[in-house]
Amino acid sequence: MVPPANAAALARQFPDATVAVYPDSGHGVAFQHHREFGELARRFLRR
Repeated sequence: MVPPANAAALARQFPDATVAVYPDSGHGVAFQHHREFGELARRFLRR
């Protein structure tokens, strides 16, 4: 979990990267947006 600009820079280094930005979130994003975060994590782990 990094600032959006850092996430974009990292994603450019990894062709299969996925970046998700959750507005008004901090270090507790997994708890603040648990449904969306959980679904994204499940999709990632299924790859």
